Formats: sequence, structure tokens, C-alpha cells
Amino acid sequence: MDRMPQSTAQLKAWLAARPQVQVVEESGARRPVSMPTRPLPASDAEEALLSEVRTLATQYGWVGEHSVHPQDGIRCTLVRGTDVLVVQLLRRGQKLTMVQQTWLHVLAHTGKIETYTWRSGHAADRAAMQARLSRRDARDATDET
Repeated sequence: MDRMPQSTAQLKAWLAARPQVQVVEESGARRPVSMPTRPLPASDAEEALLSEVRTLATQYGWVGEHSVHPQDGIRCTLVRGTDVLVVQLLRRGQKLTMVQQTWLHVLAHTGKIETYTWRSGHAADRAAMQARLSRRDARDATDET
């Protein structure tokens, strides 16, 4: 079994060695996976939600990064101890694309990554975000000692 890439350079090398790894567009067209070259602007609603995620993540000891996709929302990766979350942030009324649904499902299927979709303006999503980011699993407590 392959080791997971630990850096951007390793990820690029891993992808280059596997030309079979492709993104399947909703239209069915295939394209090779590419790394984003520059950040793109997000909507005000998404930026506000991202700001809230950053605040809670910092408050509860998470570290992470995000990438902005104007048509598809913001994807955040958060890590604390052995917990890894991949969260898709969407503006009100926006839905996950088929590609996003598939990608989140594949990540969740590893059993090592939790995936979530949080939308701006949704009280239930805000409550779920607060609950998950503030929750400490038994694994977390042992990782910090």
C-alpha cells in the first residue's frame, strides 16, 4: 500500500506517477488532476463562514488550510491530533456538485477522514460546526500528552 504524500511536492510526484488519477467532470469529461496556482475570491457569505471556521478552529486547537473555488465554494482541511476533517463550505442555496459529492465520499470511505458540508446562513450547520470543532475525542486527549 502506498504511503500518503506528506507535502505538496510529494503529492505532485505521487499524481505524476499515476496518470490514471483524473477528475471526472459532471459532463463526464475527464481531466488530469491539477494543483491550484493562485487563490480565487469567494463570496462574502463564504468568507464570513470561513472566518467563523477559522475562529472556532483556532479556539479548539485545529490547524488547517483552505482552497477557494468560486463556482464550488471553499474546501477546508483541518487537523487536530489524529483527527482529519475535510469540509466543503457553501453559500446559502448552493448544492454540492456530483464531483464534490464523489470526492467527499471517497475521502470518508478511507475511514480516516471525516467529511462535512456546512452552509452559510443555516443554523443547523452552524450548530454542527460548533459541536464538531469543540468535541474532543479520547484519541485527542492521548495525543496531547
